[in-house]
Amino acid sequence: MPGTVRTSGGLPGAWYRWHRRWIAGWLTTALVGAPMAARAQDRPVVFVHGFMSDGTTWAGAASRLQAGLALVPATPTVSSPASYESQAAELQSQFGALGPDVVAVGHSNGGLVSRQWSRQHPVSAIVTVGTPHHGAPLVRNLYAYAGVNNALLASFNDVYRLFAQGCCNWHWILSAYTGVWQLVASATLSALPRVASVLALSGTVPVSVEMQPGSTFLHDINGAANLSREAAHTPGRVGIVSTAYHFYYGGPLRAAYPDDGDALYVLREVARVGMEVYAGYIYAHAPFDEWWAFDIADGMMAAAFYLGVMDEFWCRAVSDVGMQYCAANDTIVPYWSQQYPGAAVINTGWYGPAHTQQTRMSDALLEPALLSFAGVRRRGETPPPVPPVDPGPEVRLYQHIGFAGTSFGSATDQSYVGSAWNDVISSVHVPDGRTVLLFEHADFRGQSLTLTGDADDLRDYPGPGLDGTWNDAVSAIRIE
Repeated sequence: MPGTVRTSGGLPGAWYRWHRRWIAGWLTTALVGAPMAARAQDRPVVFVHGFMSDGTTWAGAASRLQAGLALVPATPTVSSPASYESQAAELQSQFGALGPDVVAVGHSNGGLVSRQWSRQHPVSAIVTVGTPHHGAPLVRNLYAYAGVNNALLASFNDVYRLFAQGCCNWHWILSAYTGVWQLVASATLSALPRVASVLALSGTVPVSVEMQPGSTFLHDINGAANLSREAAHTPGRVGIVSTAYHFYYGGPLRAAYPDDGDALYVLREVARVGMEVYAGYIYAHAPFDEWWAFDIADGMMAAAFYLGVMDEFWCRAVSDVGMQYCAANDTIVPYWSQQYPGAAVINTGWYGPAHTQQTRMSDALLEPALLSFAGVRRRGETPPPVPPVDPGPEVRLYQHIGFAGTSFGSATDQSYVGSAWNDVISSVHVPDGRTVLLFEHADFRGQSLTLTGDADDLRDYPGPGLDGTWNDAVSAIRIE
């Protein structure tokens, strides 16, 4: 086994439950009962879905990743409205027979479910995608934002009411623009319920309480005791942090309909600018005593105002419980909450997928996460070499990758490996039950890497070396 690393809908209830247990048993049998030769190379990977979703949301990505990586995927369905603890218990009932080399990949709430599961079952690695590790401010703020949304829709209705109060000099404006206005109003009206279905916005949904920033659950799972446990027992941990492309533009429209986000944003801007332009035209050309016309212009300016502030209010609702600032986000979860405490980070930059796109558009990020942090190999890749026969109880450090070249053994700490070995170590054999800490500088200073198993190629571990890895970058070792 490769060395591990630590870095600083609507079916009848009974029928559904019976079939889910049958499917879970089949999946466990398929994973646990696989031939030993296949399991020696293919790692079991459990893909955990988020709120109001099911296992099919991961099916496409799991299949594509399996084609290129030596893994056996499982895409279970759990009761996502239930508490994180209950969902983790469901995973345990389905996959408790798997060995400790299992990897969990969780999207959104599925990442927290995976972390909770690691408390009940040994998990070698956890990869989270768009997970609200520190909570989702939108759970608290969506009702506040709904007030802005309602004001916007009321302003649209007011425009139509004002046009209906008179006739007929300005009705050509209504005829020219009513199609655009109605499309924007319809999308705005449907966006919030669609987003609410992604979040657990109900007092009767147990997970809704746990999702809120500062909840007892989040305080516990991010507490020092649990983070220390994760670091010791699940050393392969990485959080994929996504900032959605054009996250700021379109507000709830992009969050609800990310595939059409740019088109809806442009449509919204056409409606907003049109209202401002035609209101300006009325102000400039209407007779001074035609108060009806000026009322129409005032109504359109009010609607244009709400369209204009939609993006800022949405961004603040996503970013902060007090709605005091706007932060980069994936349209649902802010970047700061997606950062997995104590784990490595893979950041999409400014061109990531929106929250509801992440399970089908994150393959390019999941693959390096599984390769570099979960110890999964490429399909068809030669298995890692094993250390020489009976290397003894000592930790042994090798000059070349694959336990090749000259080597030296040590059973005690080395504050400096010596000039002959400084910055030349490329692979390390770690005896069972031992832990080795590699240090960048002498006297146990600089960056460190913790190994609890063999590392046949230190290039696999991101580090301070000239090539960005731990290859040829070790100056001191500590043995526990």
